[in-house]
Amino acid sequence: MFARAYVLQLSDNVKRSQEQKRREGEWTGKPRLGYINYTDELTEKKTIILEPERSHLINHLFEEFASGQHSIITLQKLGVEIGLTTMKGATVARSVMHRILRDPFYVGFAVSPKHGKYPHKYQTLVTMETFERCQDILNGRNDTRTKEDSKPFIFKGLLNCVHCGCTMTPEIKKGKYVYYSCTNAKGVCKRVYVPETKLLKPVYNLFDVFSGLPQEAHENLINDLREVHEAEKCFSKRQVARVHAE
Repeated sequence: MFARAYVLQLSDNVKRSQEQKRREGEWTGKPRLGYINYTDELTEKKTIILEPERSHLINHLFEEFASGQHSIITLQKLGVEIGLTTMKGATVARSVMHRILRDPFYVGFAVSPKHGKYPHKYQTLVTMETFERCQDILNGRNDTRTKEDSKPFIFKGLLNCVHCGCTMTPEIKKGKYVYYSCTNAKGVCKRVYVPETKLLKPVYNLFDVFSGLPQEAHENLINDLREVHEAEKCFSKRQVARVHAE
Protein backbone atom coordinates (compact mmCIF):
# COMPACT_ATOMS: atom_id res chain seq x y z
CA MET A 1 0.00 0.00 0.00
CA PHE A 2 2.80 2.38 0.94
CA ALA A 3 4.76 1.47 -2.21
CA ARG A 4 1.71 2.15 -4.40
CA ALA A 5 1.07 5.48 -2.65
CA TYR A 6 4.70 6.47 -3.22
CA VAL A 7 4.48 5.64 -6.95
CA LEU A 8 1.23 7.60 -7.31
CA GLN A 9 2.82 10.58 -5.56
CA LEU A 10 5.79 10.50 -7.96
CA SER A 11 3.39 10.30 -10.91
CA ASP A 12 1.43 13.31 -9.65
CA ASN A 13 4.64 15.29 -9.19
CA VAL A 14 5.71 14.55 -12.76
CA LYS A 15 2.29 15.53 -14.11
CA ARG A 16 2.32 18.81 -12.16
CA SER A 17 5.84 19.56 -13.38
CA GLN A 18 4.91 18.93 -17.01
CA GLU A 19 1.74 21.01 -16.64
CA GLN A 20 3.78 23.91 -15.24
CA LYS A 21 6.24 23.66 -18.12
CA ARG A 22 3.39 23.65 -20.60
CA ARG A 23 1.92 26.82 -19.06
CA GLU A 24 5.34 28.45 -19.38
CA GLY A 25 5.57 27.45 -23.05
CA GLU A 26 8.23 24.78 -22.59
CA TRP A 27 8.49 21.58 -24.60
CA THR A 28 9.40 18.34 -22.81
CA GLY A 29 9.69 16.08 -25.84
CA LYS A 30 12.40 15.50 -28.43
CA PRO A 31 13.45 18.65 -30.33
CA ARG A 32 12.25 18.99 -33.91
CA LEU A 33 14.68 18.72 -36.79
CA GLY A 34 16.39 22.11 -36.95
CA TYR A 35 16.41 22.51 -33.16
CA ILE A 36 18.73 21.15 -30.45
CA ASN A 37 18.73 20.95 -26.66
CA TYR A 38 20.97 23.52 -24.97
CA THR A 39 22.12 23.86 -21.36
CA ASP A 40 23.40 27.19 -20.08
CA GLU A 41 26.81 26.69 -18.47
CA LEU A 42 26.23 29.34 -15.80
CA THR A 43 22.63 28.74 -14.77
CA GLU A 44 22.49 25.09 -15.92
CA LYS A 45 19.03 25.86 -17.26
CA LYS A 46 17.95 23.73 -20.21
CA THR A 47 16.21 25.10 -23.27
CA ILE A 48 15.81 24.50 -27.02
CA ILE A 49 17.60 26.62 -29.61
CA LEU A 50 17.96 26.67 -33.40
CA GLU A 51 20.59 24.32 -34.76
CA PRO A 52 23.04 26.27 -36.98
CA GLU A 53 23.66 23.39 -39.40
CA ARG A 54 20.06 22.51 -40.25
CA SER A 55 17.73 25.35 -39.25
CA HIS A 56 18.39 27.47 -42.35
CA LEU A 57 17.94 24.39 -44.55
CA ILE A 58 14.50 23.73 -43.05
CA ASN A 59 13.55 27.37 -43.60
CA HIS A 60 14.73 27.19 -47.21
CA LEU A 61 12.64 24.08 -47.89
CA PHE A 62 9.52 25.72 -46.43
CA GLU A 63 10.00 28.74 -48.70
CA GLU A 64 10.62 26.54 -51.74
CA PHE A 65 7.48 24.50 -51.10
CA ALA A 66 5.43 27.66 -50.50
CA SER A 67 6.37 28.80 -54.01
CA GLY A 68 4.12 26.05 -55.37
CA GLN A 69 6.85 24.64 -57.62
CA HIS A 70 7.48 21.44 -55.66
CA SER A 71 5.80 18.24 -54.63
CA ILE A 72 6.88 16.23 -51.58
CA ILE A 73 8.96 14.06 -53.91
CA THR A 74 10.86 16.93 -55.52
CA LEU A 75 11.23 18.72 -52.17
CA GLN A 76 12.77 15.60 -50.65
CA LYS A 77 15.22 15.47 -53.54
CA LEU A 78 16.06 19.12 -52.99
CA GLY A 79 16.70 18.37 -49.33
CA VAL A 80 19.22 15.73 -50.37
CA GLU A 81 20.90 18.17 -52.78
CA ILE A 82 21.39 20.90 -50.16
CA GLY A 83 22.64 18.43 -47.56
CA LEU A 84 19.73 18.10 -45.12
CA THR A 85 20.02 14.98 -42.95
CA THR A 86 18.52 13.66 -39.74
CA MET A 87 20.38 13.98 -36.44
CA LYS A 88 21.86 10.53 -37.09
CA GLY A 89 23.10 11.55 -40.54
CA ALA A 90 20.47 9.66 -42.55
CA THR A 91 18.57 11.03 -45.54
CA VAL A 92 15.26 12.69 -44.67
CA ALA A 93 12.49 10.44 -45.95
CA ARG A 94 9.42 11.70 -47.80
CA SER A 95 7.15 10.88 -44.86
CA VAL A 96 9.41 12.90 -42.55
CA MET A 97 9.42 15.79 -45.01
CA HIS A 98 5.62 15.75 -45.01
CA ARG A 99 5.53 15.81 -41.19
CA ILE A 100 7.94 18.74 -41.14
CA LEU A 101 5.71 20.78 -43.46
CA ARG A 102 2.69 19.99 -41.27
CA ASP A 103 4.39 20.66 -37.93
CA PRO A 104 3.26 23.96 -36.29
CA PHE A 105 6.27 23.83 -33.95
CA TYR A 106 8.23 25.76 -36.58
CA VAL A 107 5.84 28.73 -36.28
CA GLY A 108 5.59 28.79 -32.49
CA PHE A 109 3.07 26.12 -31.47
CA ALA A 110 3.68 22.79 -29.76
CA VAL A 111 1.19 19.95 -30.02
CA SER A 112 0.66 17.53 -27.13
CA PRO A 113 -1.56 14.42 -27.39
CA LYS A 114 -3.10 15.21 -23.98
CA HIS A 115 -3.19 19.02 -23.97
CA GLY A 116 -3.59 19.78 -27.66
CA LYS A 117 -1.98 22.81 -29.26
CA TYR A 118 -0.31 25.53 -27.18
CA PRO A 119 2.23 28.32 -27.90
CA HIS A 120 5.85 27.60 -27.02
CA LYS A 121 8.53 30.14 -26.05
CA TYR A 122 11.28 29.11 -28.45
CA GLN A 123 12.46 30.98 -31.55
CA THR A 124 10.33 30.35 -34.61
CA LEU A 125 11.92 29.07 -37.80
CA VAL A 126 9.25 29.90 -40.40
CA THR A 127 6.88 32.84 -40.86
CA MET A 128 3.18 32.19 -40.37
CA GLU A 129 2.46 33.37 -43.92
CA THR A 130 4.86 30.83 -45.40
CA PHE A 131 3.54 28.05 -43.17
CA GLU A 132 -0.11 28.73 -44.06
CA ARG A 133 0.80 28.83 -47.75
CA CYS A 134 2.38 25.39 -47.39
CA GLN A 135 -0.76 24.08 -45.68
CA ASP A 136 -2.93 25.40 -48.52
CA ILE A 137 -0.73 23.62 -51.05
CA LEU A 138 -0.76 20.37 -49.06
CA ASN A 139 -4.53 20.52 -48.64
CA GLY A 140 -5.02 21.02 -52.37
CA ARG A 141 -2.35 18.56 -53.48
CA ASN A 142 -4.81 15.68 -53.94
CA ASP A 143 -6.80 17.71 -56.46
CA THR A 144 -3.84 18.54 -58.68
CA ARG A 145 -1.55 15.53 -58.58
CA THR A 146 0.78 15.10 -61.51
CA LYS A 147 3.25 12.40 -62.40
CA GLU A 148 6.79 13.07 -61.24
CA ASP A 149 8.49 11.98 -64.44
CA SER A 150 6.06 13.57 -66.89
CA LYS A 151 7.28 16.23 -69.31
CA PRO A 152 7.48 19.83 -67.99
CA PHE A 153 4.44 21.25 -69.80
CA ILE A 154 3.80 24.94 -69.21
CA PHE A 155 0.23 24.60 -67.88
CA LYS A 156 0.60 21.15 -66.30
CA GLY A 157 -1.75 20.84 -63.30
CA LEU A 158 -2.94 24.45 -63.62
CA LEU A 159 -5.99 24.18 -65.89
CA ASN A 160 -9.46 22.80 -65.16
CA CYS A 161 -12.37 22.20 -67.49
CA VAL A 162 -14.92 25.04 -67.35
CA HIS A 163 -17.80 22.56 -67.78
CA CYS A 164 -17.06 19.75 -65.31
CA GLY A 165 -14.05 20.97 -63.32
CA CYS A 166 -11.80 18.04 -64.25
CA THR A 167 -8.11 18.58 -64.91
CA MET A 168 -6.98 19.55 -68.40
CA THR A 169 -4.15 17.21 -69.43
CA PRO A 170 -1.47 17.99 -72.04
CA GLU A 171 -0.55 15.72 -74.93
CA ILE A 172 2.04 15.92 -77.70
CA LYS A 173 0.83 15.48 -81.26
CA LYS A 174 3.12 14.77 -84.24
CA GLY A 175 6.10 14.91 -81.92
CA LYS A 176 6.09 18.70 -81.39
CA TYR A 177 2.58 20.18 -81.01
CA VAL A 178 1.10 20.41 -77.50
CA TYR A 179 -2.66 20.16 -76.99
CA TYR A 180 -4.75 20.26 -73.80
CA SER A 181 -8.00 18.40 -73.28
CA CYS A 182 -10.37 17.54 -70.43
CA THR A 183 -9.78 14.15 -68.82
CA ASN A 184 -13.57 13.72 -68.74
CA ALA A 185 -13.30 11.80 -65.46
CA LYS A 186 -16.98 12.45 -64.74
CA GLY A 187 -18.11 11.29 -68.17
CA VAL A 188 -20.10 14.43 -68.98
CA CYS A 189 -17.79 16.27 -71.40
CA LYS A 190 -16.91 15.90 -75.03
CA ARG A 191 -13.14 15.71 -75.49
CA VAL A 192 -12.04 18.94 -77.19
CA TYR A 193 -8.36 19.61 -77.90
CA VAL A 194 -7.02 23.15 -77.40
CA PRO A 195 -3.54 24.05 -78.75
CA GLU A 196 -1.05 25.42 -76.24
CA THR A 197 -0.28 28.34 -78.52
CA LYS A 198 -3.87 29.53 -78.11
CA LEU A 199 -3.64 29.29 -74.34
CA LEU A 200 -0.42 31.32 -74.36
CA LYS A 201 -1.95 34.33 -76.13
CA PRO A 202 -3.47 35.94 -72.96
CA VAL A 203 -0.16 35.29 -71.18
CA TYR A 204 1.73 37.17 -73.86
CA ASN A 205 -0.81 39.99 -73.62
CA LEU A 206 -0.12 40.21 -69.89
CA PHE A 207 3.61 40.42 -70.55
CA ASP A 208 2.96 43.28 -72.95
CA VAL A 209 1.35 45.21 -70.08
CA PHE A 210 4.62 45.06 -68.12
CA SER A 211 6.48 46.69 -70.98
CA GLY A 212 4.36 49.81 -70.51
CA LEU A 213 4.90 50.19 -66.76
CA PRO A 214 6.19 53.54 -65.45
CA GLN A 215 9.77 53.93 -64.28
CA GLU A 216 8.78 53.83 -60.59
CA ALA A 217 7.13 50.43 -61.03
CA HIS A 218 10.22 49.14 -62.81
CA GLU A 219 12.39 50.30 -59.90
CA ASN A 220 10.09 48.59 -57.38
CA LEU A 221 10.33 45.33 -59.31
CA ILE A 222 14.11 45.63 -59.48
CA ASN A 223 14.29 46.23 -55.72
CA ASP A 224 12.13 43.18 -55.05
CA LEU A 225 14.32 41.04 -57.29
CA ARG A 226 17.42 42.41 -55.59
CA GLU A 227 16.03 41.40 -52.17
CA VAL A 228 15.35 37.89 -53.44
CA HIS A 229 18.86 37.71 -54.88
CA GLU A 230 20.39 38.90 -51.60
CA ALA A 231 18.44 36.23 -49.71
CA GLU A 232 19.79 33.59 -52.08
CA LYS A 233 23.33 34.91 -51.59
CA CYS A 234 22.91 34.77 -47.81
CA PHE A 235 21.66 31.19 -48.03
CA SER A 236 24.61 30.23 -50.25
CA LYS A 237 27.11 31.76 -47.82
CA ARG A 238 25.60 29.80 -44.93
CA GLN A 239 25.78 26.63 -47.01
CA VAL A 240 29.46 27.28 -47.77
CA ALA A 241 30.16 27.93 -44.09
CA ARG A 242 28.42 24.67 -43.15
CA VAL A 243 30.47 22.70 -45.69
CA HIS A 244 33.70 24.31 -44.44
CA ALA A 245 32.75 23.39 -40.87
CA GLU A 246 32.18 19.77 -41.91
